[in-house]
Amino acid sequence: MLLGFAVTDFIITMTRSVADASAHITLSTESPRVLPLTIALFTALAVVFYRGFSEAIGVSILLVIAYLLLNIIVIAVGLTHIAKAMAAQMASAAKSTATNACSSLSQRS
Repeated sequence: MLLGFAVTDFIITMTRSVADASAHITLSTESPRVLPLTIALFTALAVVFYRGFSEAIGVSILLVIAYLLLNIIVIAVGLTHIAKAMAAQMASAAKSTATNACSSLSQRS
């Protein structure tokens, strides 16, 4: 019973993964062939699972590591841009405050 559930789970996972990948690729308007692409992706995924569960886990781990590294890079670049924008805004505000202080001092004299 448990083995049947595991096999069904793998088939559903493979089918949903392939369908999702196919949808992303075909909606990019650069790929006019939907069915052959879906079959090719399903075959590739089936080969990975056929080679063994540990092979599938190994591929998954590599993909997750790549995904996380790319996320870290995007977050770091975003934070750098935010820090630069805040520094520029603070410098502009400080310059404006200094200019206003100098002009009010010169008006008093």
